[in-house]
Amino acid sequence: MVFWRNTARSFARTRQALADQAYPQGEWRTPTGAEAPGPGAPRKLYAQRQAGLFVVPVALPIGEATARQLHGIAVLLRENGLDEIHTTQDQNLIILNVPQEKLAVLRGGLALLGLHEPSMATMWWPARGRRPAGWASQQHAAGARAVGGCN
Repeated sequence: MVFWRNTARSFARTRQALADQAYPQGEWRTPTGAEAPGPGAPRKLYAQRQAGLFVVPVALPIGEATARQLHGIAVLLRENGLDEIHTTQDQNLIILNVPQEKLAVLRGGLALLGLHEPSMATMWWPARGRRPAGWASQQHAAGARAVGGCN
């Protein structure tokens, strides 16, 4: 109860302090008619609102990538002048602001790293190939022991 009371007081003070300042107005956009990527994280290539730019999703089964793959992605993006990559809530990656003329090069480079866009097999991994509970922590502990960081 004390938290909510303090939060309400703080909000009231902030609103009063900023009352005379202009604030940015939201701007409604008209739908473009393009297909929406669907709920959640993008799982297929789709066009951004900015003409000629695309979002490329990259599947990381069970959220895992090797150091070689991560380094390869960094090199691939740098070589192609791309600089925006995000993780998604389903433990994949999305590469943003990809010009249409770079899609083939990007997809080819990802394929050489053993990476691709999500498919039904990678989207619904619990059905097959699920790792047992605690697997990741066991692997990290084993790796730490190998380098002398854990008893």
